[in-house]
Amino acid sequence: MRLVRYIDDMPAAVRERGSVVTIGSFDGLHPGHRQLLDRVIHKSKSLGVPSIVMSFEPTPEEFLSQGHPPARLMRFREKYEALEAYGINVFYCPRFDSRVRNIRAADFIRNVLIQGLNVRYIVVGDDFRFARRREGTVAHLQRVHRVLGFEVEQAASLVKDDIRVSSTAIRTALANGNPYNATKLLGR
Repeated sequence: MRLVRYIDDMPAAVRERGSVVTIGSFDGLHPGHRQLLDRVIHKSKSLGVPSIVMSFEPTPEEFLSQGHPPARLMRFREKYEALEAYGINVFYCPRFDSRVRNIRAADFIRNVLIQGLNVRYIVVGDDFRFARRREGTVAHLQRVHRVLGFEVEQAASLVKDDIRVSSTAIRTALANGNPYNATKLLGR
């Protein structure tokens, strides 16, 4: 797997053939994340294009936390190694900063997804939000996908014992001294 920090360093295969992309923090790689990754890998193989996981370092939550970031479930290196073991081709992880924080949804779609990642297919969770003030939604992607030449797949959240599987729920279980629930949600 290739780690790419700057969009201009994207592999030639992405520029030439396109890509299948998912975007998120992917902290912990819980079953909901693995569901997205399974779809990305399956679709990238069927289209014959590279698979890309896009994340940010620091995470948006860390950048916006003003000194009180949420606890991480995995270090950056662990995330990289887990994504590599999963079979992802490219881990695109730009720095999250004030410039990225203020990008408009339309600019993110045009500059990052289309021009930078040459997206042909994007897989996102049902709670996916992007761009400044989280203004971008799946509906934004669905409005423009045909015109811009890519497909959008929205995966439903996984629920275990009436709890939505998420990194936040896992962190909450750990903070509440409940490693059993955290393990159940994490899936390992």
